[in-house]
Amino acid sequence: MGVSLGDRTRWLALAALACVPCVAAALPEVASHARPSFIQRTTTVEAGTTALLGIDFRIDPEWHLYWNGTNDSGMAPVVELDLPPGYVAQPTRWPAPRRAVAPGGLLDHIYDVRVTLLVPIQIPADASGEVPVRARLRWLECKDICLMGSATIETTLTVGPDPKPTTEAAQFEKTLKRLPRPFPPSYDARVESGILHLRAPGAARVAFFAGPDCEFLTSLLEDGEASGEALAIRIDSTEATPRIEGVLETTAADGQKAWYQVDLHPPQASGTESPSNP
Repeated sequence: MGVSLGDRTRWLALAALACVPCVAAALPEVASHARPSFIQRTTTVEAGTTALLGIDFRIDPEWHLYWNGTNDSGMAPVVELDLPPGYVAQPTRWPAPRRAVAPGGLLDHIYDVRVTLLVPIQIPADASGEVPVRARLRWLECKDICLMGSATIETTLTVGPDPKPTTEAAQFEKTLKRLPRPFPPSYDARVESGILHLRAPGAARVAFFAGPDCEFLTSLLEDGEASGEALAIRIDSTEATPRIEGVLETTAADGQKAWYQVDLHPPQASGTESPSNP
């Protein structure tokens, strides 16, 4: 069964322009600065549960890949996952990126050194034995030029009892810590008079990473990061209740970071406020 994760149309459109600050030449089709592979959290997965499978990219120094949110000059990796009948992949879980401003005032949200995308897979209740999994990947990797990369990776899940941590279990724990948490009730996220207001009491620094479904934020480059506990970002929208979706990053005085999901006025809310909007 083929499962498409990501927006192929947008990815291909941007790949044609790929990386505005890079050289305006045809992009090479072979890349070697990001190397993907599957990693597994446990030695076995139990039938009837949801297992986490990792798509792990090792990235060369000074090169980067892109988050699946708003970027000015790049697109996130695209994954086409092949699973046996009865196995179901849930939406990919993306760890928080870091904010990067390129020459010319281009704002991106990127991964460097290493990133693991987490794919939850529902294991059938009657499953057993070894299960092959394959993924076809496409991505854009950039430094001072951009390259289009592609690869097919494979692994085998062993369905059985008594799961034990693998040697990659620590990487899963590290990645899980970077997944956005629910928005705290004590924080503030609201839209007033065309301005997105975000406040994280006690934070020493805050930043907002606009997600893929977020309304266009006019001043995200200038106002999307600030010292202190509050942000005020202009919104380019005529909607009475514009969709605001993304990740709030907070940095404490000791340098500890945390990430929280922001989702105001999601379509499924049917006119009610999201839980992330106090």
